[in-house]
Amino acid sequence: DATWLRRTGATNALLPPYARPLVTSRSFEHGNMLGRIRMPTWVVVGSEDVQVSPIGAQALAARLPSASVSVYEGSGHLPFAEERERFNKELGVFARQAFSQVWK
Repeated sequence: DATWLRRTGATNALLPPYARPLVTSRSFEHGNMLGRIRMPTWVVVGSEDVQVSPIGAQALAARLPSASVSVYEGSGHLPFAEERERFNKELGVFARQAFSQVWK
């Protein structure tokens, strides 16, 4: 809801000004480690996310042995907040599947 989004924005604004550019300019290259991840992974992205694109999410998932991707059409960077009902439903499905794979 609008109150939650305002609070989230206010919390994000607490990040010191010197650190803000680091968040968007950070560069991580962990590609050599991705193949080691054996746990089921769920990559969630909004189609309107300006920080992580659906193409980037798909590329990340392609490098993980056991990943699935959900693209939330019309959502931005917070699909878990923008589409809570869908997110919670998919999270439940993912968790049940992941636990059944991990705890065989």
